[in-house]
Amino acid sequence: MLHCAMSQLTCLKCGWEWIPRGVGIPRNCPRCRTGGWRELKNPQGAAHMAVGAAIRLGKLPKLDGSIMCADCGVPACQYDHRDYSKPLEVDPVCQSCNRKRGPANDWPPPNHGKWIRFELPDEVHLQLKILAARRGVTLESLIVEQLSRK
Repeated sequence: MLHCAMSQLTCLKCGWEWIPRGVGIPRNCPRCRTGGWRELKNPQGAAHMAVGAAIRLGKLPKLDGSIMCADCGVPACQYDHRDYSKPLEVDPVCQSCNRKRGPANDWPPPNHGKWIRFELPDEVHLQLKILAARRGVTLESLIVEQLSRK
């Protein structure tokens, strides 16, 4: 049976909440520590970031066990989006109900096949940013240019 752990941490950089594994208390989430997800240009990532910010600012209640699932009434541990273009229109749900609901109505987007997700070490990311600045192009266009070379 799936259940929600209440020992979630909040990333100091992006506000994303995650359940840590292992020993110690990391200050940042796995996404920020690995250098991935630096620029969230997809509606799903932007909506998740907006919810994290709304929780930090007190616009949405923190899911600490006092908020009940909109579907089954057990303590909610996640916010579910039905439409990523409306990032703060969310329902508090438990993990089981979130899985039953399935993906949002507008996900994946029509151009989803054009997205490539990869992670870069911080040093490589910094070198690419410097190179892009020297050439006067965006980091994204530099990467696309390098990937399209044969």
